Amino acid sequence: MTEEFRREYLVQLPLPLAQLYGRAFNAKDGRTRHDNSFYCFEALIKLAACPLIAAYMAEIEEGAARNEKLEKQLAQIALPSLGQWVGFLRETARYFGARADSATHPLGHVWGQLNEKHRTLPGLLALYGRIKNGP
Repeated sequence: MTEEFRREYLVQLPLPLAQLYGRAFNAKDGRTRHDNSFYCFEALIKLAACPLIAAYMAEIEEGAARNEKLEKQLAQIALPSLGQWVGFLRETARYFGARADSATHPLGHVWGQLNEKHRTLPGLLALYGRIKNGP
């Protein structure tokens, strides 16, 4: 696990994520680092889901067929929990990834990215060692 601050994140990430990343990295204790990392993750989920939801709603307004499973989930959009945001992201990504034109659609690649398995053994071993032995 790398312990160096990545300045490029401050430039590349949207401002809320960059600020949360900085807060999580500079936190003095474990609890604050955990909380800020969680808030960064939560903001990332919401920022990733919003364009997918907006694109789906724009297609519906243009007369596209409604997806029943997705419509059920989006009915809870008034005050969603984090789990519901994850569901919005998953289902809208699945909707755009399962389309016939998913290879050319701007959001068609998201489903593949969400389902890609990442196996970084050195990172997992470093995390295990840190959990087992402490910082």
